Amino acid sequence: MGGLRALRWDPGVRGLRALGARLKAPVSARLMGGGLARRAILAAGLSGAGALLLFGLLAVFLGAADVASGPAIEMAVPAAGLADRAAVPEPKAEEPAAEGFHVAAVVAEAYRGIARAPAAEPLPAAPVPDLIESRGALRLPRVGVDGRLPYEAYARPFDRRDDRPRLSIVIFGFGLSATASQAVLDHLPAAVTLALDAYAADPGRWLVAARAAGHEVFAALPIQAADGERIDAGPRALVPGAAVAGNLARLDQILAHCTGCVGVIALGGEGVADFEPLLPTLRVVQQRGLMFIDAARAGQRPLVPIADRIGLPHAWLDTTIDAEPSAAAIDARLRRLEEAALKTGVAVAAAGASPLAVRRLVLWSETLAARNLVLAPLSAAVAPQVVADAPQ
Repeated sequence: MGGLRALRWDPGVRGLRALGARLKAPVSARLMGGGLARRAILAAGLSGAGALLLFGLLAVFLGAADVASGPAIEMAVPAAGLADRAAVPEPKAEEPAAEGFHVAAVVAEAYRGIARAPAAEPLPAAPVPDLIESRGALRLPRVGVDGRLPYEAYARPFDRRDDRPRLSIVIFGFGLSATASQAVLDHLPAAVTLALDAYAADPGRWLVAARAAGHEVFAALPIQAADGERIDAGPRALVPGAAVAGNLARLDQILAHCTGCVGVIALGGEGVADFEPLLPTLRVVQQRGLMFIDAARAGQRPLVPIADRIGLPHAWLDTTIDAEPSAAAIDARLRRLEEAALKTGVAVAAAGASPLAVRRLVLWSETLAARNLVLAPLSAAVAPQVVADAPQ
């Protein structure tokens, strides 16, 4: 698509106004699904700004039900228009597709009927003043003067004497879509860990809300793919092979974005052959008293050897349960996750915050205790996973 990125937009008057204000060049719209608004645009033969305007007017007069009846509008947007995704109202991240970054539409009604999460004790407020280093305008995590580590202070409590197989779930894209993020807090058990997206708007608000609901939070740490034109992880992504100073500056941005986080989760890096240049970055993560989760390069654990070598507390992603978005596929991956936990003692999976994934996770989590399995926060997966499968 050249200089364009594919974008799925959550339609609505507010979103349309914001999008119109940001774009400096025409867009081409490809309408997905079968709602009346979409059929009307197709019948009118409109595209670009005309299609967006008609869609917004129809949304006002027809109501949210018709807008929600299909997945989204998908359009090509100039890459420059996404330079600061934090300014885009309420997007939700999907895994990068062949043509770029996607933002999927979601409405609150889609989560209706999902059971509410059991009440949980809120976690202590974060960040802790003694665990903050001020560097200019940035507030960064640090080890306390008494040796206290941020990951110890911010992790969700878990009884490590519990010898049942542990299953840890982390939700990616937290903080991008207000609707989806609130649904996660409303419906998923507090033992589910949340990954605050690097491009989340108002990250402080979502960190406070997550901890108030009992969830620990990690910071998502994007890594640029080898083919950055095809899969662009954005301006805050680490770039293997780039200048160390630049990557450390981007790491500081991520950490300041989530000062009260337990650790970082590396994402992306598709096609990258050598991750050794990121050693200085991981060393800073260690020096700041944080945990590290390797979810890079589709679960191939390319950063685990580095983390193990420098003594950085770490774990890795075993699977993404909603890579194929169907109930049957999600349930099958959850069964395989259980099998992995029964063999090694712990297994870690990621998911997005789609209504389908949230619904399947809620139903699945209700069955674990009866089968002598336990849902554990991601921080509780670190030590057992390293012991069970340490690099030789």
